[in-house]
Amino acid sequence: VATIVPLALLGLGVRRQLTARLIAQHQQRVDGMARVAAQDLERESTSIAARLSTLARTLRTDDRFRVAAVHGDLGERAYLLDWGEQAMRTTGLDMLQVQDSAGRILSSGHFRNEFDRLEPELPRALGTANGAVLVQTRAPEGPFLALVRVDSVSIADRRFSLVGGIKIDSAFL
Repeated sequence: VATIVPLALLGLGVRRQLTARLIAQHQQRVDGMARVAAQDLERESTSIAARLSTLARTLRTDDRFRVAAVHGDLGERAYLLDWGEQAMRTTGLDMLQVQDSAGRILSSGHFRNEFDRLEPELPRALGTANGAVLVQTRAPEGPFLALVRVDSVSIADRRFSLVGGIKIDSAFL
């Protein structure tokens, strides 16, 4: 009894110490992985913002877009409807919408048939967010989750919002 009790107490002490150390090491690894994931998301968010900024600069000088979106020329309507898809492909985005100041979708790269739908809440909500936001987006093959940002451009005293992002899927994760 005199030998077993001290050995049992020693065993319990060693067990507690090892458990505490293992928990601390595991927590450090989890914190490190969380930091890396946050840095990756911030990098993607910055990349999306840069691509949208490039598209906004391009729109300022796009006369066909101006004629279709600002002046309402029906002859350029097809160009306006297809603009989002072309811009999305050239920038590597998986989701892109151009909306007017009322929230009417003028062009959608990921779902062409979204035009003329009203969705004013999306650019407003994204405008108040710091960085990218996860949004469930409609598409012909079904909804998908996207990491999106918003940018805006003024053309002939009219404001247009560009909402764009990348698909969050297993390849991204």
